Amino acid sequence: MLHKISVLLLIILLVACKQKVKENTKVENKPTDTAATQIEQVDKEDYVCIPYKKVGRVLPTHTYADLEKLFGKANLSVDTIKFDGEIMGYNTLLKVTPTQVLSIMWKEGLPPYKTIEMIKITDAASKFKTAEGIGVGSTLTDLVKANGGQHFKFHGFGGEGAGICCSGTKVDFLSGVSSLALKLPTDNYSVFTKAEQDKILDTQKEISSNLPVWQKYMPTVDELYIYMNK
Repeated sequence: MLHKISVLLLIILLVACKQKVKENTKVENKPTDTAATQIEQVDKEDYVCIPYKKVGRVLPTHTYADLEKLFGKANLSVDTIKFDGEIMGYNTLLKVTPTQVLSIMWKEGLPPYKTIEMIKITDAASKFKTAEGIGVGSTLTDLVKANGGQHFKFHGFGGEGAGICCSGTKVDFLSGVSSLALKLPTDNYSVFTKAEQDKILDTQKEISSNLPVWQKYMPTVDELYIYMNK
């Protein structure tokens, strides 16, 4: 009987020790607040766009071969540029993550690609933004704020080159981004009065960011172009 009690106590002791080890392991593996903050900062940095310096982890010095090594061959594909059915050139679509895609334009017309000319961002769900937080989906109000509260001008809507921005901006506006394109919240131009159409739909004219019509129909960034090599 005494032997059975001793065995039972031994089993209880072993179970208690295992439970204590599990608890200690959980505590040791739990990240600190500082570690969690560092992870968030790294993730955010992976999507920062600085012209001529970086777009996330993509650098101006990267060649096509470098991108294959960095992101994997399966995550690069050919994007054919066509106009009126005619092939005008080729871009590279880079899948940085399953949901984040960049369109890379090369200075070389054909492979081997060695010099990134520009990176185009068009996805509404893109996390890529300038240092000021400007990206696809940013509003005209956001752009004015990034320009130190000063209004500026951009091309009118309604045709080729519609909404190309910007002129009359600060030297450091958007960290030197050379170009972005704005779009209207609707393609139904009949919602605008004749006077408004005359002001905003002429692509041959520059229009101001302070027009009263923007209070009713706020333009947003549709395309962001980050130049990488001068």
